[in-house]
Amino acid sequence: LQNEVPDAVNAAAARAARDGGAIVVLNAAPARHLGPELLDNIDVLVVNRVEAEMMSGAVVKDAQTAELALPALGAGSRDIIITLGGEGLVLQSKSGSPVFLAPHAVKVVSTHGAGDCFLGALAAKLADGNTLEDSCGAANRAAASFVAMNEAERGFADFTAL
Repeated sequence: LQNEVPDAVNAAAARAARDGGAIVVLNAAPARHLGPELLDNIDVLVVNRVEAEMMSGAVVKDAQTAELALPALGAGSRDIIITLGGEGLVLQSKSGSPVFLAPHAVKVVSTHGAGDCFLGALAAKLADGNTLEDSCGAANRAAASFVAMNEAERGFADFTAL
């Protein structure tokens, strides 16, 4: 799910997905307040720095400050991923401790669509039964590969092996 549709639609979709046994992933972009009806039905919350700051009230500049925002984002009640662009990401599973995943050094062609690539790879890996950390690692590699490609290469890319 993502925030370009009304909160009530996301909440209904989240409930239906959970009732069907699916893992519910919310990309909280664009940043906005999220109601409890939606948040209570989210398994994985994905935010970038801006969204993490808005939702937690904490300034998120790097991995260390991202970790400080985790409790306010619901760590312990859902899995949380805070993406930091070219600085990697911080994740915390519902029952685990914060983990930092370093970025992959690539020559960036364009960052346009990197978040969508990350989320698609993340959702696919989670749906295949991978752990949150393994899924984030694969999504991190996919997004790094994606930003290093030009438009033509992106159209023929296969991220399934990541």
